[in-house]
Amino acid sequence: MNQEEHSLEGREERGSLTDADARLLVRIRGGDADAGREFVREYYPGVYRYLLSLTGLRQTAEDLTQETFLQARAGGSDHPPAPGGVVLAPGA
Repeated sequence: MNQEEHSLEGREERGSLTDADARLLVRIRGGDADAGREFVREYYPGVYRYLLSLTGLRQTAEDLTQETFLQARAGGSDHPPAPGGVVLAPGA
């Protein structure tokens, strides 16, 4: 087990990541494009709904959601999903 997998395993034990989320993040960090698409399909709607509830503006929420995922991809964010399954990249 590499250091990244070990770090994710510790979060699983504390309940901040599900087993499936941890495996998905490991696959993404390993360069698995299918895992990246799966991540977006899984979390995009929740992030969008959350940002729409904050802004009340559809276009702004869409733009912020896209920016959130772009930042997560570029920065390799290891922030676990918040309660409710929402994932936010740093600075979002």
